Amino acid sequence: SLSLCAGSRAAEAEPKAPPPPGPFTLHYFPVPGAPGEVVRLLLALGGFEWSDEIIPGRIWGDLKPQTKYGQMPFLKCDTCHLELAQSRAIARYLAKSVCIDGSLMYPSD
Repeated sequence: SLSLCAGSRAAEAEPKAPPPPGPFTLHYFPVPGAPGEVVRLLLALGGFEWSDEIIPGRIWGDLKPQTKYGQMPFLKCDTCHLELAQSRAIARYLAKSVCIDGSLMYPSD
């Protein structure tokens, strides 16, 4: 069964790993099932404070030069001056603070 555990903001137990700062904003195209979906799932599983900024294709051309590596998805936290790009890097960062069934999604060993 799926359950959250220590290390997750949704858990009541003492965390194993410090949770990442927040709130987060995920910027991505309105495409379900694409690379941004894994990030959305981790944000939801971890109980993080976050919002989903949907970027329509028609404005991507203007936004692209202002993004890290000119890529999406990207995750921002304005209060902690954090901007991460590339879905696997974002997923790894978040998974270090999300636990399921007593284990971190991204183990420290």
